[in-house]
Amino acid sequence: SSDVCSSDLNAGSGGHAIEVSSKLSESTSLTAVCESAELASIAKHKSEALKSRAVFVHEKPRRRFDAVIADGTFIHAEDTLEMLADASSFLDTGGRLVAMTVSASSFGEIHSMLWEALERAGVGEGLVEKLISSVPTVSAMEAMIQGQGRSDVTSMTKAVSFEFEDGKALIESPMMEHFFLPRWLCGLSDGDVTRVKGLLAEIIDEEFVGMTFRFGIKATALTGIQK
Repeated sequence: SSDVCSSDLNAGSGGHAIEVSSKLSESTSLTAVCESAELASIAKHKSEALKSRAVFVHEKPRRRFDAVIADGTFIHAEDTLEMLADASSFLDTGGRLVAMTVSASSFGEIHSMLWEALERAGVGEGLVEKLISSVPTVSAMEAMIQGQGRSDVTSMTKAVSFEFEDGKALIESPMMEHFFLPRWLCGLSDGDVTRVKGLLAEIIDEEFVGMTFRFGIKATALTGIQK
């Protein structure tokens, strides 16, 4: 038998872990670690309703696994290397790490618009440059995984784009409103955040009159085997 830990440890409300579990053999168990007790409870109820074999927990396991799936989709860029190191610590000897995250050159289009919005608002000097430099390169992530004692490290990167009807749709989208923009604009006053968001929407509409706005990320999958 074998054990799999679905982690970032970041299993959310369980949808991905339940799908992965359904593809595993009967002899393979899956433990999914959620970010909060509330999410773990939601995932457990979902798992029970779908008769899934996935086990959901909130506390990080005090054991090692044959494989760790680290979903860093909604990990802030500057936390990526720490996430990879944390996930790797749960691997047993010979175990495989599979990590999903974003890499350098992501968010280029929106970072450019955000830079202009900050310039017009006269706030956040150097903020965008810091955001860009915080997104790790693929080579940096591979080197970190190798440095943690992994062998046979490989990676695959695919361009993924997100499309929005206009600037207002972008800043009001859940992932921007509740995840990216609060972190990107951290340190600005509430008034400045509101002003920058409004300017960002205006600039997008000025640049893309009658067209939708798209920005892209570099979705990267990395694997490595514990020595």
